[in-house]
Amino acid sequence: MDEEWRGQLTTAIKRLPPYQVNSLGHLQEWIEDWKSGDQGHNMLGSNQIDASFGLTPGIAEGLLQSHAGEICLLPALPASWPDGSVNGLRARGGFEVSMQWKEGRLVTAEIRNSNTDAAKVRYSGRTGEVSCIPGEAIHLNAELTNVK
Repeated sequence: MDEEWRGQLTTAIKRLPPYQVNSLGHLQEWIEDWKSGDQGHNMLGSNQIDASFGLTPGIAEGLLQSHAGEICLLPALPASWPDGSVNGLRARGGFEVSMQWKEGRLVTAEIRNSNTDAAKVRYSGRTGEVSCIPGEAIHLNAELTNVK
């Protein structure tokens, strides 16, 4: 949508070094292939990168999922997290979602979007539709009723 920003990103990406495999067959973290020693450098294999990069999205997917125009709140909340909150999760369509839960149940969800798009919201077998006014938030309870 923003041609100037896209041009800046395209230029920046061209300056990045390509992915390289080092002499041990690992993805290089540094531009040079250096021999590890006791220098204290971080050297990650491939299961560590997967674990490091996969944990955060995995947690986010347990708290919020969005597919096919639907936003699903707390679809896989771990039983070990009975109380908590999260702020600023992003859902497809440009939606931003913040939630609070207690005793494993949704207390409140705040949904906002800079667009006027509508989305279906699902929680605990209920569905509702929300339409955002740019710059304003919609506040929902566990029944998906808009509360202010």
